Amino acid sequence: MCVRHVDDSFVSHEYLLDIIELPGLTAREISKALLCVLEETVGIDRLVAQSYDGASVMSGSAGGVQALVSSSVGRKVIYVHCFAHRLHLVVLKVLQTSSHVTWLLDTCQQLYNFFRRYSVAREYSEVGGRTLKRIMEQRWSGHHDSLSTVLVEFHNIVQTLNAIATTRTPEAIEAAGLENQLKHEDFLPVLRETKEILDMLMPLNMAFQSEKVDIASGLIMIDEVRSHLSELVCKLQEQDEDGGDGDVDEQHACGLQTVEVAATSYGSDATGNSVVAEPTASRRSSRITLRPKRLDDYVVDVEMKRLNQLFDQRSELSQDEDVDKPTEKTSPSNTECFSAKKLKLMLVQSVLSELEHRFGTSQRAVYIAAASLASNNFSVETLEPLVKAAQDAGVHIDCDMLSHEIPIARAVLSREETSHTHHSVLAACASRLHPPSHPNLLLLYRFTMTTAMDTAEAERSFSTVKRISSDYRRSMTHERLRHLTVLSHEKRVLKTLSVEDFLSAFKRRSRRLLI
Repeated sequence: MCVRHVDDSFVSHEYLLDIIELPGLTAREISKALLCVLEETVGIDRLVAQSYDGASVMSGSAGGVQALVSSSVGRKVIYVHCFAHRLHLVVLKVLQTSSHVTWLLDTCQQLYNFFRRYSVAREYSEVGGRTLKRIMEQRWSGHHDSLSTVLVEFHNIVQTLNAIATTRTPEAIEAAGLENQLKHEDFLPVLRETKEILDMLMPLNMAFQSEKVDIASGLIMIDEVRSHLSELVCKLQEQDEDGGDGDVDEQHACGLQTVEVAATSYGSDATGNSVVAEPTASRRSSRITLRPKRLDDYVVDVEMKRLNQLFDQRSELSQDEDVDKPTEKTSPSNTECFSAKKLKLMLVQSVLSELEHRFGTSQRAVYIAAASLASNNFSVETLEPLVKAAQDAGVHIDCDMLSHEIPIARAVLSREETSHTHHSVLAACASRLHPPSHPNLLLLYRFTMTTAMDTAEAERSFSTVKRISSDYRRSMTHERLRHLTVLSHEKRVLKTLSVEDFLSAFKRRSRRLLI
């Protein structure tokens, strides 16, 4: 559990308050535990906002934690769905829109699992390759790291797979299958386009995890990304009209005559079923044979002729062979069946659609009003949703006085340039206003900066718990673990404590040693 506050210099701070051992996982039990910790520490009188993930037990409007907290304190405490979690949902949804991207991610995960084996990792380290990254569903940055590593180490990966495929080891067949997928003519184009889309969203991901970024700054950054993506869509559509490419939804494997060898999965379609390349023969098959679903994860399309050459004619292979160059057999067809431009257009349009869905509806008016405080374009009408949210949370704002403060504040902000010594635009604007002249407007600034837009600080404490709860500390009680975690996580606060005061408090305790 973390708390966020703004000091007198309009600098926001986030602190790990406690790690709670929950009696249960229902909304009522969670809300009761949260309020109990708040009442024992900082109090609930100045509680103005709450931020969780989008799970129904937390975000439910009637029986969720956020609703029960508001009901318990007797006022409407604004709830913000964590921006970082929203962006995570956006990326996961976009990556599921194309069977090409699904095939790419499956292949990268198979590469990670394959290169974790000792014999493969040893061969890979000899060519100087970097460790591959795992794709994690809980954190989409793992997708970005995995694709980036595969793209940078593509030559070393293919070289290692080629070397293993020429040996008579248990990994040879699987290595040949993975090499065949990497040499597919669509693999690198899909990899580059997908990574480029994730690169566009990575700055947002990093910003949403900073305690210095507030709701206003977050909304401004989202709108800038949406504007950039809209321009990119127009540009891609113009290019598509000038020179038409193939349909992006056509299968990336169009004409391979292959056999199936038990090893690993070749790819999947939009429904999750394995994709098997059909022969190029024009005659229609008289019978369709369905493969058992239990074998979907262990099937790869390879060429028996190529395997025989690798095993039986290994000595005749040239040492100077270019392993990065796709062979004629590796390419699915000489006919263009895949369009990188159309894939990119589809992914960008999916990102825009998901951003609108995740960030464009709930409490949009409050976010827009908060963003207007970062400039001198606010008015009584634009700030009305933010004022109502602040008043519902218990912040006393005199609307009559606020209407008189706004024209003066706009004049002050329009004359002076933004200071570069503050962490956020809101802090820079608020610091230039005179407190006695703008008390109500400054309350709005403070309310906006106090409202958390993410739960990154709370999730960072998980890493601290993992470091402390080592194999040698498994027997410690939860009470001791939570205390050590708070001390380790809040080093900056610990350094400000006086040693004399600590020793004095320790001396006054009757029990000094915890067994």
